Amino acid sequence: MRNWKLWVVALVTAIALGSLKQSDSRGNMPWINSLSIGRKISVQRHQMQLIFFSSTSCEWCAKMENTTFSNKEVLNLAHSFTCIQIDGDVNNKAVAKYRVMAYPTLIITDAKGDSIYRFEGYLSSDQLKPLLKALLKDRR
Repeated sequence: MRNWKLWVVALVTAIALGSLKQSDSRGNMPWINSLSIGRKISVQRHQMQLIFFSSTSCEWCAKMENTTFSNKEVLNLAHSFTCIQIDGDVNNKAVAKYRVMAYPTLIITDAKGDSIYRFEGYLSSDQLKPLLKALLKDRR
């Protein structure tokens, strides 16, 4: 029975790690593409979640990915969060849960998924950095 439990834990961990998009040499965000796996990881790590709702047809979403989320300081701060990217065209359940009405939408939650901060629209790196710093400072 105990071996079975260890096998399940190993399987869940493997699935979670497989859903991670690791930072690459270009400095991309370490996005997780699953809200449920992201929540499990954030609970394990005792981290807030940074949830980015986007759409493939959203130009401002693409701009935010290419500018805001590629900024070195934002990337460094992001490692203190569990970063989750949700494609609003595909994940209707997550969109409904967080009542997303526009793209891009950025939601910061506690590890359990309860909202702390919400912003609809484009955020530059200069706007996002102080927000992330303040949230991390308040958490200490």
